[in-house]
Amino acid sequence: MLSPLAVRPNPSSCSTRPDYVPINHSQPTQNDALVGKRSCNDCSRIMDSINPNQPSLSDNHPHSRTSISVNASPSLPPVTSYMSRYAKCATSRFNPYQLGADVPTTLEHRFMMKNISKGNDVDLSQVDVQQGKEIFKRGMKDMTDTTVESAVIAKRADGESKRLRALATAWELESTEKHAILLQTLLRDNAEQYLMSLTEASFFEGLLVKCSKQQLEDDADFTIAAYSYDFAAHRVANLQLAQLEEVSADWGLIPEDDVDSGEVEDRLVQCLDNISEEMQNNLLTPVA
Repeated sequence: MLSPLAVRPNPSSCSTRPDYVPINHSQPTQNDALVGKRSCNDCSRIMDSINPNQPSLSDNHPHSRTSISVNASPSLPPVTSYMSRYAKCATSRFNPYQLGADVPTTLEHRFMMKNISKGNDVDLSQVDVQQGKEIFKRGMKDMTDTTVESAVIAKRADGESKRLRALATAWELESTEKHAILLQTLLRDNAEQYLMSLTEASFFEGLLVKCSKQQLEDDADFTIAAYSYDFAAHRVANLQLAQLEEVSADWGLIPEDDVDSGEVEDRLVQCLDNISEEMQNNLLTPVA
């Protein structure tokens, strides 16, 4: 019965093998060179997964069955013997992108895109825009004249949008304050009606103010925070517009909108009139 360990081959029975090297050899022989040439291939065969349709090792190597340990420990995969070839091939195919001397860096490009892109959030603070002015200019230097002009016009519209949003928020705060004054007036001047008819007084309070004093205070706090945010966004947009206009002035460009502001207002009024007319027609149309 065979031992679980590998059976050591008898040197006398393996002496005819060209790759057999006795342990007590002290001088390199021709067989040593043969062993060096065959060792990688033999190891790769040993570490390959076993294919049932593949000829066994004993078919090609009569004595290989006795030279392989049954309980051999896991070894490195065969690919590690020629991993350097993959690395060399990858190095020759893929090289890092080399930026030219006048090409904006990734930081400059991203900063420039944040400045000219439309965004509802304040991605950049006013300090960021001021300190990054030179970075922004370097990012814009490879843009065409048409792109710079379009960027200025778009930023003007963005700044106007943020200005109107901040203005609307300010009027929201104004409305909240006036309704708070109205509520105080109702409570002060109509105290007798409250005593006489609480239901009637509460009805007029709800009709005119539509919310309690606590709700008005909460609305005021929220509106103040929203106005601070909108105002900061408006100031950042104005600063970005100033830098864009400075770039266009350095290039000798005078960006102008395609349409006159008066024409835009006329089209807006006409659009609102059409919407109002459609709503009235829908209200007058009987439901089938």
